Amino acid sequence: MPTPETNPTSTESTTEATTEATTGHLTDPTRPAGSTRRTLAFVLAVAVAVGAALAVFVGPNPRLGHGAERQTGDPALIAQVESLVGDGRGLSALSAARVEAGEAPEGTARYAGFGDVGGDPRAAGDPPTSDTPFELGSITKVFTGMLLADAVERGEAALTDPLSQHLPELAGTPAGGVTLEALAMHTSGLPRLPADMTGLAGLGSSFAPGNPYEGWTTEGVIDAAATATLTQGGQEEYSNFGTALLGDALARAAGSGSYAELLTNRLLTPLGMESTTIVPAAGAEPAGLATPRTVNGRVMAPWTGAAFAWAGTSTRTTAADLTKLASALLDGSAPGADSMTPRPGPDGTATGGLGWAISERDGRTITWHNGGTGGTHTILALDRDAGRAGIALATTDDRLVDSLGMALATDAGDVPGPGLGPLGLVSLIVAPITLLVLLVRLLRPRQRTRIGLATASIDALIGLVLVLVAGPWAAVPAWALGALAGGLGGAIVCAGLLAARSPNLPEKGRISAFVSLAISLILLVALAWVLW
Repeated sequence: MPTPETNPTSTESTTEATTEATTGHLTDPTRPAGSTRRTLAFVLAVAVAVGAALAVFVGPNPRLGHGAERQTGDPALIAQVESLVGDGRGLSALSAARVEAGEAPEGTARYAGFGDVGGDPRAAGDPPTSDTPFELGSITKVFTGMLLADAVERGEAALTDPLSQHLPELAGTPAGGVTLEALAMHTSGLPRLPADMTGLAGLGSSFAPGNPYEGWTTEGVIDAAATATLTQGGQEEYSNFGTALLGDALARAAGSGSYAELLTNRLLTPLGMESTTIVPAAGAEPAGLATPRTVNGRVMAPWTGAAFAWAGTSTRTTAADLTKLASALLDGSAPGADSMTPRPGPDGTATGGLGWAISERDGRTITWHNGGTGGTHTILALDRDAGRAGIALATTDDRLVDSLGMALATDAGDVPGPGLGPLGLVSLIVAPITLLVLLVRLLRPRQRTRIGLATASIDALIGLVLVLVAGPWAAVPAWALGALAGGLGGAIVCAGLLAARSPNLPEKGRISAFVSLAISLILLVALAWVLW
């Protein structure tokens, strides 16, 4: 009678259980035993159910919520914002304002706050007020553009000045030949960031909770500019690098010691913006700063750094201060208000001013700028013809805040829900694929080896981490992502259980098996580096 190793008609229980004593390998099983299939199905079903339940009750769930305990401010503005964002999925805290010029000597400003300053969606709520400080982000570039326009009015600089006229260290370099106007309008040809902040380094700093601008100095930025490669000049390419250099040139032209000093003396003090500050370093935050969080509610470090302060790394402000700025811009009394004058872009049409974007929205011409850090998104939008401004400061990294600010400025339009985001999209692709690959190994005994199960489990762990940390929890139902995460976790547990009675290595392709394991480990480490 043929032995079980060679008899294709042997029972499932025999093929699953028979081992080769000298090697510890399974003996040519053709399919998993019925009991094994039932066990796998049971473990996975429980894991999926538990994952879905946990996601609904304790999973990432940032939202502003409803109710008086999570709202404060003007009732009419509260109602308007609620009609636009609903319960505010993807937003942890929101401070909104609307300015109507001309209704009073200095115009009328209304405020509304939502959510929790600390970002806890399950807390009773500590909604931000008009005086709650937030990171401002790249709206700071508006300040820099205003300072440039003010410097031109004072005769300290001209828009046509080459950068090297004020930063002689750059004489004879391509960067030194670009004009101050080109820097303000992002047409200098300089890249978005210095080369040392792009590539793999930039990828890690973009998603990790730390501060990507930490360690940079003004001297380091100028040194990087000296060796920077420019793209074709005249084409618009948004550049934090260029704005930082513009600010350094303005400080030199004004004989000022720092950005904070120049900004305070020429803009903040004249406008009465007493709560707007430049944070010199980590740990020096103003009291009550709204905690920066991603659209998933993950806490992110506030950005700081003097080198890129001109571009928006270090500014903290409040809705109340931004309404003062908006009122002065709408009536033309703000220093450097000429920065809003439309200027021809690369195609000859007026697409921006000095530090400003200008675009059509719902039939209105809007002068605006937004800002985004690791965990805060902001917008200041001006309808100059109507004398109206919309302001929004929110702890999230989703751009839905832009639509809210525009809607407040125009009294038109709607606000889409939070998007998937780049990592969210990646998680929805990677997680199901890794789960499927691991399930195939679990259900096909011929493919079950300890090294193969380990490789597939590491891949599934990558998918699990992506779902838990970067999954689109604000855009996809929590139970669905929880079920996916539970399935991945359950499959990993099943792999561990089956590994004990699986051969260590395949009979063929052992080198490729080790290579696959190494690649999976490298990918796991790389993911950890990117996310943490």
